[in-house]
Amino acid sequence: MVVLPVLVAVILVFTGPPHRGTGTPMLVDLATGSGLNYALFAVSVISQLLLLIVVALFAGDPVASEASWGSLRYLLLRPVPRGQLLRVKLTVGLLLSGVAALALVLAAGLSGWLAFGGGGLTTPLGASLGTGESLRIFLLTSAYVTSQQLVVAALAFLLSTVTDAPLGAVGGAVLLMIVSSVLDAITSLGVFRYGLPNHYALLVRPAVLAAADRPDGARARPAGAVDGGAARAGVAALRPQGHPVLSPTLTT
Repeated sequence: MVVLPVLVAVILVFTGPPHRGTGTPMLVDLATGSGLNYALFAVSVISQLLLLIVVALFAGDPVASEASWGSLRYLLLRPVPRGQLLRVKLTVGLLLSGVAALALVLAAGLSGWLAFGGGGLTTPLGASLGTGESLRIFLLTSAYVTSQQLVVAALAFLLSTVTDAPLGAVGGAVLLMIVSSVLDAITSLGVFRYGLPNHYALLVRPAVLAAADRPDGARARPAGAVDGGAARAGVAALRPQGHPVLSPTLTT
């Protein structure tokens, strides 16, 4: 989470942004314009895969790994309510995911400032924003992108409660998000795409800079509250028989 933003910044310093010719500039085309431009680009891109995998690992591994080791059975021999156990493990997983997201944001901001200097954001139309406004946009965008990972945590934690294989829980959540991305690219699905978990995840990247170019100053609306409901569903959605946590009877 820290090395990759630094590595990408070093590459852009020596190679520069890609030459795309004419057309509307994308975030990668504006990445070298200022430190905040690079930070916005790095957070948006790296969160699509690397942060997704890290969040799935933190949320999907705790329950399934202890179940596979057998230590979960000994833990439940003590009078610990299953609901409390799940809440604590989910809370720890979300906290670790938050630390990883914060590390990504700080690393992207610091490496962008060192590589491309200070200054505000440069919009696709060539306008330059003030430093204060640019910093606010960057922080809001980072919060929005990070909040999209809540649905990944919900899926990974849900799968970890129905399997004893940690790789199955983590990989299953990542695979579901990949399938969702593929389905979202099929425009013929129409309004059904709006219900996909990551349909709005990528809209913030062009929307934020485009909104800065509009005179009304409209901004993208975060959707973290929607994903928060999905995270809560991961705790109590399924209760299959035979799982060492969710089954009424403890197998020995």
